[in-house]
Amino acid sequence: MGTMLCAAFDAREARLRVVLALFGLNALGYFAGGEVTALLLRHHRPTAMLAWGVGYGLGLGAGLGVAFHLCQARARALLGR
Repeated sequence: MGTMLCAAFDAREARLRVVLALFGLNALGYFAGGEVTALLLRHHRPTAMLAWGVGYGLGLGAGLGVAFHLCQARARALLGR
């Protein structure tokens, strides 16, 4: 996904940072959501499952946000922002 985003934005120089951001934040959300799920599973299963989804979604969303920010750096520089 990181390589595809970098190719789409012609930001090949940012590929390693984009891939690491996507992988790291996605993994963080996945495992943090798993830990919260393990804590809540004994008490309320549906809430535990929802908590995992929220953690994973936050991690994936943060990774995508960082990836887009890195890919658009050159465009922002050209616009003077």
